[in-house]
Amino acid sequence: MANAISIVETWSTEHVAEIFLKPVFTAENIIDTYGVDPTVNRSKTIVLAEELKRIIQKKETCGFNPIGAFALGEKTIRTEPCAVNMEQCATAFYETVFKQNLKRGSDIYDLSGTVLEKAMVDRVTSAISNDIFELCWFGNTAHATTFFKTFDGWFKLLENGSCPKITISTTGNLASDEAIDILRDMYKASNALRAVKPKDKVFLVTDSLFSNLMETFENMDTDTGLARLADGGPLTFRGIPVESQLAWDTSIAGQTLPDPHRAVYTKKENLIIGTDVKNPGSDAKLFLDELTEKFYFKANFDLGVQYLFDEYVVYAR
Repeated sequence: MANAISIVETWSTEHVAEIFLKPVFTAENIIDTYGVDPTVNRSKTIVLAEELKRIIQKKETCGFNPIGAFALGEKTIRTEPCAVNMEQCATAFYETVFKQNLKRGSDIYDLSGTVLEKAMVDRVTSAISNDIFELCWFGNTAHATTFFKTFDGWFKLLENGSCPKITISTTGNLASDEAIDILRDMYKASNALRAVKPKDKVFLVTDSLFSNLMETFENMDTDTGLARLADGGPLTFRGIPVESQLAWDTSIAGQTLPDPHRAVYTKKENLIIGTDVKNPGSDAKLFLDELTEKFYFKANFDLGVQYLFDEYVVYAR
């Protein structure tokens, strides 16, 4: 297995013993939008109760007249075992300026407490967060790439499910005001979502749709659009938060996937993440193996996704 850290530059001058990490996209706080169930051990059946209404009746006479019924359904969320395994040998730094950051003597292979360990922890932590976000959306067991074959993500589940779907025919640049028309169609597609308070639902959209919508609001000179243009304030549609998912655009382009413009209109926590730990990767271990003289990073957790109610999600692609 290759070293986690590779040296690609040669320094001949003095340097600061600190590593400045290249910025990467860090996934949003999943708790704000998604439901998280940390008690899923490989699979869990979720019981879904349908709506019950109009059970009140006029009392005409003595007796009992039963009125009202609702159905119980179910969905299963399945998880797959996931792991992070990385290693680092200190000899990779022997001929570099980072030699001074290593410990001495028999402890030279132990990277704990060094700037190199911090770089590994910071970078791996960020990677786990971003990988989880990408897998949860783009996972596909039929994918050609091993990473994406881990489990089926929301996009595949929504495509195969019975939720309302809106077709976005444009595959190139969106026409002026096209995004707002798409959101209107999505809004009309679910009567159940109309009854949900705006703050309890969300539009998740590719950045291409977000930018197109922003241009519409700016051109209309609305307070919402001008506020966003001036100071980066929140963007809403009919009071519902609209959140740009730039990571979608990046992943779609990187995989050369069809449907470059996508949106999901859903009740918050209708999208469920299943795992067997509260925070995947939080219990990762870093340790030195005295026999191999290598420094290891390992994490293990189960992960999978599901969505609950078809009537509470609309998928546009």
